[in-house]
Amino acid sequence: MATDARETLPALLDRFETLMTELPASSEQTASVVHEMLEIDEVLAMHCAVRFDAAFSGEDSVEMAGSQARLGYALAKTDSLREAADTWVEAAKRFARHGDPSAGRQLINAAFAYRDVGRPDEALAAAQRALQIPEAPQVPSHKSAHLCIAYVLAQREAFEEAMEACEEGLLLPLAECAEDFAVHAELW
Repeated sequence: MATDARETLPALLDRFETLMTELPASSEQTASVVHEMLEIDEVLAMHCAVRFDAAFSGEDSVEMAGSQARLGYALAKTDSLREAADTWVEAAKRFARHGDPSAGRQLINAAFAYRDVGRPDEALAAAQRALQIPEAPQVPSHKSAHLCIAYVLAQREAFEEAMEACEEGLLLPLAECAEDFAVHAELW
């Protein structure tokens, strides 16, 4: 199967490049090729999806932001956390320009990834920006932002400020989703 995948991927890439020159007429076929690529190489497929969405929907579209967010997740799965974080920040900017509260979640993803790769200043900046974006009720992000800030401050041995960040997070209302319960418990 691996041999077939290695042989198939170049053919899919060639087909993708050809179809990209035929947009918008080839949009359904192009999307189908990207879906086939997902089975072989998720990161490469998501890079192609970002290119497709930029060409088809526009560089500043919500669709492109969504593909960037999914590219960030694919990169994180391969331990390319720095690139994932930068990708999530770019997705957040596009979501924010459209008033989409998904921007906050992308900034939280970036903040924790930056923290994990030893970039505390970028982690704090992303978490603090997330606090400035209105939350989506189904995907709360402010509590997670406070948690990331607390982690970074604790790593810097600024324990009093870290506790303040935890307390601020605990003051936020508890959303009815599993992730929010987990973050709430971690803040506690």
